[in-house]
Amino acid sequence: MKILLVGALSDDPSVYTYAQSFEWALRDVGFTVETFNYRKQRLPQFFESVSTHLMNRSLIKTAQKFKPDTIFLLKAESVFAATIAQLKKQLSCRIINFYPDNPFTIWNGNSNTEVLKSLPLLDCFLSWSTMLAPALTSAGCHHVCSFPFAYDEKIFDPALEFQPATLVPYASDVCFVGTWEPERETWLVYLIQQLPQLDLAIWGNLWKEKCSNQTVKKHVRGNALYNQEMIKAFRAAKIVLNFIRTQNMTAHNMRTFEVPASNAFLLTEYTNEQANIFFTERESVVCFKNRDELVNNVTFYMQHPDKRMHITQKSNDIVKAFALTKQLKNYFKNCRIFNP
Repeated sequence: MKILLVGALSDDPSVYTYAQSFEWALRDVGFTVETFNYRKQRLPQFFESVSTHLMNRSLIKTAQKFKPDTIFLLKAESVFAATIAQLKKQLSCRIINFYPDNPFTIWNGNSNTEVLKSLPLLDCFLSWSTMLAPALTSAGCHHVCSFPFAYDEKIFDPALEFQPATLVPYASDVCFVGTWEPERETWLVYLIQQLPQLDLAIWGNLWKEKCSNQTVKKHVRGNALYNQEMIKAFRAAKIVLNFIRTQNMTAHNMRTFEVPASNAFLLTEYTNEQANIFFTERESVVCFKNRDELVNNVTFYMQHPDKRMHITQKSNDIVKAFALTKQLKNYFKNCRIFNP
């Protein structure tokens, strides 16, 4: 099968993007893959509308030349619905979209009206949340498949080992790796207030610029970490925190699988999917529903390394099924649009 992967890619090999993982995984599955970077800027930002139109024209030309059997959109929020309609008509190919944000949250810039207009045109919509399926069907999707935030096993390699000395700069009691948001700051303010001696380490974008609490700011060690640097931070921490954005509702996020895949202990904000579907609470994951539960869980599991190790091993065994290559193989094997 020939697949045209439309995603946010980088010309710089040192800059990682999630689309890069999909390219690797699709090739590993055995497909012939051509990529198209829909976010590549061709004109200054001032001419964003013109750039978007040029990008859509370029996508059509690329598809016409490559003649794919399937076009795999990875978010691709700036691809027009009219472009998708034209590609389907001209090439008679399947078009699917894995949208890693909530397509209905136009208010925060994670989606737009073109995305919503494209839903009835897609052959399949891959959704990370089972909760979104009814809304997607109501919006015109012909077929919705569950597709969780799988992790790249090339990056989160279970055989990956680090020299102990390389982990020292990342060592902490508790770490959080993620972009600043006001809700996340609020969680961490309370945690520090209740446990002032806690060795907390924060890495992520915008913390230095937007964090208003000076005590929290003192725990910021740097900007976002990726790939092996992120894994080092996870492994060097006794506890790794995960906060769920409002748009993720009762679902999960990337860290849900990345932290256990790093062989680290995950303490995550409660959602039904994490506690009852993917894992079992207190057995293979630990969750918190409010500020006091966060503090109590940090205190308890800091004092019980044996329980941390047991849960870490259980969760690591479970997430092996959520490697990206395995998830893609399952999708193409079981989805009705490929197996009518």
